[in-house]
Amino acid sequence: MNPSTAMQNAPTMAVRTTQQAPWAEFVRVLLVNLLVWGLICSLGAAGDYRDGVLSGRSADLLRVWRAWLNGHVPLFVLSVALMLWLPRTGERFIGGHAIAGLYAALALLFFPLHMAYTALPGWLARGGGQSLVSYVLQRDNFSWFLEFAWFSGTFAVVMAVHIWRLGQQRTAELQASREANLALELALERQRLQGMRQQLEPHFIFNALNSISALVRSNEQPVALEGIASLSALLRYALKASAQDAVRLGDEIEFCQDYLDLQQMRYGARLQAAFEGLSPAVERIEVPPLLLQPLIENALRHDLDRHAGTTRLALHFALDGERLRLRVWNSLGERGPANAGLGLGLAHARERLALLYGSRARLDTEESPSHFEVRIDLPIRINE
Repeated sequence: MNPSTAMQNAPTMAVRTTQQAPWAEFVRVLLVNLLVWGLICSLGAAGDYRDGVLSGRSADLLRVWRAWLNGHVPLFVLSVALMLWLPRTGERFIGGHAIAGLYAALALLFFPLHMAYTALPGWLARGGGQSLVSYVLQRDNFSWFLEFAWFSGTFAVVMAVHIWRLGQQRTAELQASREANLALELALERQRLQGMRQQLEPHFIFNALNSISALVRSNEQPVALEGIASLSALLRYALKASAQDAVRLGDEIEFCQDYLDLQQMRYGARLQAAFEGLSPAVERIEVPPLLLQPLIENALRHDLDRHAGTTRLALHFALDGERLRLRVWNSLGERGPANAGLGLGLAHARERLALLYGSRARLDTEESPSHFEVRIDLPIRINE
């Protein structure tokens, strides 16, 4: 799946996972309420039965339990109806005013019916001599308070469950959106990295061919032919390495040494290169492919190509705890006019390190009248 498509679909998928088929949702809500209200009524009936036994009154546990169940049927219906209806309102009843309005509407419309229902058995037992409304209004204050507390408690619990479910759904949607955004950002970074690789390869080929062309122009055809063979080996490595996310530093060093050998055919003794601090531990470390060669090329192009003297080039490698420190140092001579070029080496190296390591890697430069230095500091990664 394309990452951008995944980002667009992720919130929808999260919503679908929190919503069920209508009948499945109805059955689930019904069973949950049956379980909760059955437990409440069982505990209440057990308490009333115990009180009756302790007071010496005869009590029938089954009759008491049925009375509790019958008295709480309206609250059971209210909780089921609210739990099925509220999810379809979305976030309409989240704010304080909306909740208070719904509570007031139910208090005016539902609570009187609830009181009439709970009073119905007593009214029928008296023969219905007076109106049901009068009978309800004559109930004692404690009965009114108790039933209103049951109604208010039921409403509060259902609203709390509704708000909690909305919070869970919002968290799931946010998480899905974040994951989709991360996937998209990763895809974009990979595309940017791939774009830089595609630019580095032609850039490397172009400069290597320039070196061979200079040999041809100076009538050094045998050396040029040897350079073409060396370039073929370099290209094989460059194409293979550029398809990977990381390569052994030892392979990169060997590639750079071969590249310098090719350049040595052109510059001869004017190019003096050295590799310092090499060890098996250093060579096992993984680094981004084609990281060092553009820095070497940068040193040659912007110094050695601009004067007729000698350039000293040194690549130094050092382990510092869990970090690798690289230095590419070159001397600066009396230089002529600047070479035209895109200046891709340093810019691409810095951007690639930022994409791959973020703030965990750094590339710094230092220039003085006598030398130019690139310092790279990155975390160690070893593939055994």
